Amino acid sequence: MDLIDSYETKLGQPLTKMADVVYELVRDIGYVESLRRSAHSPEEAQNREENVREMIRTLSEYESRGGDGLPGFLAETSLDRDRQEDSEPQKEGVTLITFHAAKGLEFPHVFLVGIEESILPHARSKLEGSIDEERRLFYVGITRAMRTLAISYCVHRKKYGSPTPCYPSSFLADLDPRYTEIVNFHELTTKPANESTARSHFAKMRELLARKDPAL
Repeated sequence: MDLIDSYETKLGQPLTKMADVVYELVRDIGYVESLRRSAHSPEEAQNREENVREMIRTLSEYESRGGDGLPGFLAETSLDRDRQEDSEPQKEGVTLITFHAAKGLEFPHVFLVGIEESILPHARSKLEGSIDEERRLFYVGITRAMRTLAISYCVHRKKYGSPTPCYPSSFLADLDPRYTEIVNFHELTTKPANESTARSHFAKMRELLARKDPAL
């Protein structure tokens, strides 16, 4: 608290250069040293240190333009980051994300994993009377899907080295059966592939092998 109070006082003084105060704070708390210790490689440590120095340089440039103090700098930085993310091209890939972080987003294909009783709804929700909030989270997850939605749950999990039975979430019973298809994982993985599927898989294998050996 004393540290925070002292730097708050420094930032509030007239004609104070914020960049100098931030540099002093970073030095006093040993922030760069901490970044170095937690880095997995010298290159990562160097990149982290350079990011801190770049932030201080950007703050100094903002001050030289006569900006609106530290709140204005933070607002401008956040806006620049949003613009950069919007301008980046969309890339194909898998996004791992929580229900809360997925609000407002949509994806062509969505997989909800671990939809089990005591996970969703969480075991505490029944005691705390917040099961409706858990149901809303489930609704958020479902409505993120644009084309397909896959929901899975475990039959059992290992806890403390022993298998523990798991049960599907009670929320699954609320789904309209007209729009759902129940698939057993064991049956799915042991079912023989039809001819068209087998041909497709072998064609992909040949394509991958041909990339490594054009003679194939």
